[in-house]
Amino acid sequence: MANLMHSARLLITDLASTILFLVVLLITRDLMLAVALGVGLGVVQIGWMKLRRQKIDTMQWLSIGLVVVSGIATMLTSDPRFVMLKPSVIYCIVGAYMLKPGWMNRYLPPIAVHLVPDLAWTFGFIWAGLMFGSAVLNIVLAMTIDPISWSATMSIWGIASKVALFLVQYVTMRTIGVRRAKAAMAAPAPGASGVLPMFKPKPRAQSAKSVGNYAIQITFSDGHSTGIYSYEHLRSICPCAECAEAFRAAAG
Repeated sequence: MANLMHSARLLITDLASTILFLVVLLITRDLMLAVALGVGLGVVQIGWMKLRRQKIDTMQWLSIGLVVVSGIATMLTSDPRFVMLKPSVIYCIVGAYMLKPGWMNRYLPPIAVHLVPDLAWTFGFIWAGLMFGSAVLNIVLAMTIDPISWSATMSIWGIASKVALFLVQYVTMRTIGVRRAKAAMAAPAPGASGVLPMFKPKPRAQSAKSVGNYAIQITFSDGHSTGIYSYEHLRSICPCAECAEAFRAAAG
């Protein structure tokens, strides 16, 4: 949850200029005022982060830079489409990032990663599809309707589509995760008899297969194979001196 809140805060910061532009445009219906305030906020954000000596990553430069450039182009040409097309660029960049397998795992609780890693993988690509679809929709609307109607439509779509997909993902992953957890608890271990054992050996890894290029999935001697383990995590818990030295060097 902490990772999710941190990411949401970063996203709101990145999109602050766009959000301000949409709100001012809907309230005042003054395109130039909305553009000017959006550009002004973008410049203030960069200045504030520079003043506090905060690192400005690529996505922040891109998001704020697009607001400033597209806003200035709109003010110079009186053509609102420069600003109206900017969200499509952001959607495409975010969608391209979401094509990376496993990007969603950092936003999920460990139990979800353990029980439903396949669904996290699948929904990661579904979110990417939503981003690319939203980019296409924004282009169509920006070229066909007026700025006021565009701002209202894209604001509603942007919120409604993401909330709807989030709810579908939550219900699906929770339902299937609970079902799998109950099945795992009810199923006897391989080779187990009806007699209460006096000793049960610790499960050992029997085989492993790669998951993308960032983790492996391990099958244990007790029959379970759910969950994926990142190379970074495995290196951090490895007791050998070589891994410990490499992990400390990477952490430092």
